Amino acid sequence: MPLSAKELRAVPLPANERQAVPLPANERQAMPLSAKERQALLAESHPLKAVATLSAAALTDAAIEHVRAAFSGRKLLKVRIHADSGDECDAAAADLARRVPCELVKRVGRVAILYRASNDAPDT
Repeated sequence: MPLSAKELRAVPLPANERQAVPLPANERQAMPLSAKERQALLAESHPLKAVATLSAAALTDAAIEHVRAAFSGRKLLKVRIHADSGDECDAAAADLARRVPCELVKRVGRVAILYRASNDAPDT
């Protein structure tokens, strides 16, 4: 007697028969950076200057577009964020990374270091 669809899903495949199934582009999530990748990107960012200065209180769509445009031709950016506290700066940097979209490598003082792989397309 053949197995039902529910029973087939419950039966795991042997390791040598498993195949990776790529997700559709709209369902892909960026893999978080490993500690070694973050360390390498941080070292690579030392000579860079901030490409934009943004207010934590006013992350407008125009500011987000400016950061997206700055990513053209490069994978690593520094953005200075004017904020009253470190917590406010952290929140603004995380919001910026979510809206651009990119990965927040680290925040050093009031400067956020952002990374986006060159093959990532911006979500508009």
